[in-house]
Amino acid sequence: MGFLSKLLSGSTKQVVRTTADRPYRIVDPTIGFLNLQGASGMVLAHPDRNGLGSLFGQVRESTSEVPRCDVLFITTRSSATVQLLATRSRFAG
Repeated sequence: MGFLSKLLSGSTKQVVRTTADRPYRIVDPTIGFLNLQGASGMVLAHPDRNGLGSLFGQVRESTSEVPRCDVLFITTRSSATVQLLATRSRFAG
């Protein structure tokens, strides 16, 4: 698409290719902590929250619903096949 076509199309969408030299950067990222393990999970997640929380714009925590975030930490029991136990939550991208 030529310069004039772009100018007259009214589109302001810009595509920038992500590369090693130009990595994708999230502006004001949010970190989320989903604790499905109860009190013992709080003990495990607390050091991560304290150590990493200050690096993010927002910190969101939940014990049931997946918090809306850019980076998610999940604390749960798992089986040998890494299935999440004791939850009916569905994880989708």
